[in-house]
Amino acid sequence: YIMDNYIGELYQSGTNSFYRAGNVGAILWYDPDSSKKTIPDERLTGYSPVLGEAIMREGNSVDDQTAMFHCGDNYGGHAHDDNGHFSIWYKGHLALDSGFYTGWSSDHLKNYAGRTVAHNTITVYKPGEVFDRTSHNDGGQQLTDSPDFYGDENMDNDYCDMNLYTTNDLDYINSDFTNSYKDDKVSKVTRQFIYFRPDKFIVFDRVESTQASYKKSYLLHSQNDMTIDNGEISFTDGNGKLFSKTLLPDDPEIVKIGGTNQEYTNAGTNYPINNPSVETTTGKYRAEISPPNDNLFDNFLHVMQTTDSNVNNMAVYELLESGNSIGAKIGDKVAMFSRTGESLSQMQYTFNSTMSTQNIITNLKSGYEYTVEDEGVEVESITANEYGVIEYSLPTGDHDVVIYEGDLQLCADISGANCIEGSCDNDYTNCNTQNAYCENSLSCCVGTCTEIMDCLPYEIEPCSECYENNEMASMVSDWTRGTITSENLLDYINVWKNC
Repeated sequence: YIMDNYIGELYQSGTNSFYRAGNVGAILWYDPDSSKKTIPDERLTGYSPVLGEAIMREGNSVDDQTAMFHCGDNYGGHAHDDNGHFSIWYKGHLALDSGFYTGWSSDHLKNYAGRTVAHNTITVYKPGEVFDRTSHNDGGQQLTDSPDFYGDENMDNDYCDMNLYTTNDLDYINSDFTNSYKDDKVSKVTRQFIYFRPDKFIVFDRVESTQASYKKSYLLHSQNDMTIDNGEISFTDGNGKLFSKTLLPDDPEIVKIGGTNQEYTNAGTNYPINNPSVETTTGKYRAEISPPNDNLFDNFLHVMQTTDSNVNNMAVYELLESGNSIGAKIGDKVAMFSRTGESLSQMQYTFNSTMSTQNIITNLKSGYEYTVEDEGVEVESITANEYGVIEYSLPTGDHDVVIYEGDLQLCADISGANCIEGSCDNDYTNCNTQNAYCENSLSCCVGTCTEIMDCLPYEIEPCSECYENNEMASMVSDWTRGTITSENLLDYINVWKNC
């Protein structure tokens, strides 16, 4: 009876239902005699699908790395328009969530802290776009803020799909937050985020707008001023430092915003916090990174590394791309993705390394077996897991890696003549240039492949199931060589009719 009254007093002491419920928690779960607990070292990553948040750690020490990724559905007005956002801590607040909670109706919250522009995510600027709760257009997301939300259990709040794959060595997040933006300006916004423990990150984005002129920007926030040099950004906080390099788009436009009276700007208007005691972790600078040209579809690819504040250079990095395969190497870490997002039957990449490398290949077909070849020699066969991922290590040296599904073989002796599923003409223009033809499809090297094909030398006769006889095969060979002319075309037609 006494406890019931105490709970009642706590409930009534709150200013509204939300804070009243919070007070009740103090009596239900607080135990002053409980000993201090630590998170087990073996559990490095925590993920709440309901909140749409993943916390990724190096370990339990004070100076260990920690990263956070957010991509979730909307459960009310307290949610920020920040799907796709990540934060990174190492001996200081490095990539951070900018702004501060200054009150539900404050100008700072409505126009800056709660908006997309205050977060490390993507904006797509459509002129004239109007958002709830702010008069400014930051090109950001619009999660519902309707007062009817709490009374309508059927309201559509599906704003992000997110999957997390975690091991002791890395965390891989695959997210699609297209629905966080209005559908009259974007048709695709996805982000793949990889944390390689202890100190490296790779972030890959696909952004497709409904109009090429809608400016796309990748945002990165810092507490202190940042240095920008040839697409490489660095800044410090406390004893930590973050390096970030833009590998895509090529020749990016990078604009730095921040400093006195520009700390918390949305569309040119600053919304200050006016509370110096909290402004040590509120993010006073940001970089806006954009493609140099207008396109409907763009990729953003960034590599990042945390270091001590006195380190001058980040690990060696490299862009890796071949056709629809695209990725990055930073130090001893390699990650590959599908440029456009579809699950691939084959990937290919080339690099050199002075150290052994950890490789993660994403966007493969879940449950399918893939063969990994390096310099024409099979390394191993691996089944893609439920996330469409395979992993393997490679030694030091030169590497020409080809990954393909099942038993489909490649002609390693014909340089650049492999027919790859997707748009073959991206890389291999025409088999004729390699003295080869495609076994199952005469046009797969000049158009679009529906499956992986063998590209064979001309002197090798195709199999009987591909062509009815050798005479027809010879004619096809002549056709691909361009030796059929207007004068002999009828003769060839007659031969074809007889096959």
